[in-house]
Parts: sequence; C-alpha cells; structure tokens
Amino acid sequence: MIAKLIAPADIAAARRLIEDCDLAFQPAYDDLVGVHEDGSLVAVGARAGRVLKMLAIAPAQRGGSLLGEIVSALVACGIEAGFDSLFVFTKPGYAGAFESLNFTLLATQQQAVLLEFGNGLKHWLAANSDWYRAGLNGALMLDGEPFSHGQRSQIETAARQVDHLYVLLSAEDHSALPFPVRWRLLVDGVRDIANVVALDLAHYRIGAASFPTYFLKPDDPVARIRTELDAALFATRVAPFFGIARYFTGAESAAARVLQAHGIAVHRCTPPPGDSQ
Repeated sequence: MIAKLIAPADIAAARRLIEDCDLAFQPAYDDLVGVHEDGSLVAVGARAGRVLKMLAIAPAQRGGSLLGEIVSALVACGIEAGFDSLFVFTKPGYAGAFESLNFTLLATQQQAVLLEFGNGLKHWLAANSDWYRAGLNGALMLDGEPFSHGQRSQIETAARQVDHLYVLLSAEDHSALPFPVRWRLLVDGVRDIANVVALDLAHYRIGAASFPTYFLKPDDPVARIRTELDAALFATRVAPFFGIARYFTGAESAAARVLQAHGIAVHRCTPPPGDSQ
C-alpha cells in the first residue's frame, strides 16, 4: 500500500533506499511516497512541482508493479495540486519503463532523457499554432534577466536576418522577477518590431531550477547535460512546429552542436559594446 512519508524515521529510510540505489537524496520536494513490505521500505518516489524524481525500487523487488504504483500515486498528487502534465528526468535506459506507464519521450541526451505524462506539449503547441509564420524563421532565447537595451539590440540584429523571429521566454528560467513581469517587459519591448513574435515557452525549457540531478554522478557535467537536453527538446519539438531554421545566441554553448545536428543553423548575435543595460 502506498503511504506518504512524513515521519523523520520514514524520511531517513527513504534516504537510505535512494542512496543504496546509487541515487542522490534531494530534500526539496512537495510529496514523498513509499511502499513497505514486511516493515521495510522497498519503493520510494517524490514530486517537486510538476517533476517526479528520486524514484527508487529495492533490487529484490524490481521488475514488478512497484514502479507503476509509485508513479501513479505521484501523478495523482500532481493532478490534485493542479498540474495538467508532469515530467520525469531519468537515465536513457529507463525510458522504456516510463513509456509503458503512459509517459511520452520528449527529448534525449547521452546521459539523460525527459518524458511527460499528459498531453501538455500537444496542448501547448495547439494553443500557439496561430503564431506559425511561413518563411525563413529564426529564434532567440532570452534568459531570466529583465528585458534590457542589450537584449533589444540582439533582437533587432537577429530580426534583420530572417523573415520572422521568435523571441522565446520561459517560466523555467530562474529569476528574481516574477515571470508575468518579465513577459510584459518583453512584449512591450518588441511591440514595434513588425517581424518579431514573443513566445511563452511555458514549461518546455529545461532550466537549472527544474532539472533534478538525483540520477547523475557527482562528477557528471550537469550544466552541459542539461543544456544539451534542452537543445534537443527545442530542436525536435518546438523548432519543427514553427519552421525555425536559425537559432541566434549571444555566447558559445553546448547547445550549438545539438541544434546543428538537427539542421538548425546557429548564429552568434551579440549587442554592441557598452549596450548591455
């Protein structure tokens, strides 16, 4: 039977099981659930927002129904919390196990994959389908900083090189400013550029705050793995839908190789010196 793990002794047991499975215990979560057999904790999993993480099954109990039971309980918790779709990040070798539990594979990288439960991406694309523009299209991803003159200069430079430029902003980017404020600053800041479309990526960007590292080794290059996985998500799911053939960036990034491998040209686009405010 699934039980919520709240008591200190249960949390300590969850930590031991997770670490015994060569995973890392990450205490930031909304729900922690587990299954006991004969008084011992044999399966555990957690939910942080719309992300499921720390899914661990004792070796002797693997191959049965426990993973499905844990995932179902966490999905129910997520839906009760108001999320219409949920994500799991895991090692590529476990993708099939989650696909058998009705998750959809969204992006892959050598050391990590992203899967989604629910039709969130499908609904997001449908909701934004009116923003599709025919022609030579480009994209520029903004970070979590407030809209600046430097970003405006970047956008103007990129927009001159394509028929239409999608300027992408995501709530997954960590920022001191609330997303609605950053979004309004962006929309107001590009309103007069005729061929620019501001696009809210919603949860379809893998930001540092949303990427759980529990399944990675301490010496793994986390930033590169996350960046490459995010680039794969963009290149295979977002760019084809909007016909995006060029990606503009202000700095060298591990994303470039992934984007280019999917046929997207990467262009450096930096603001003039002294124009970063």
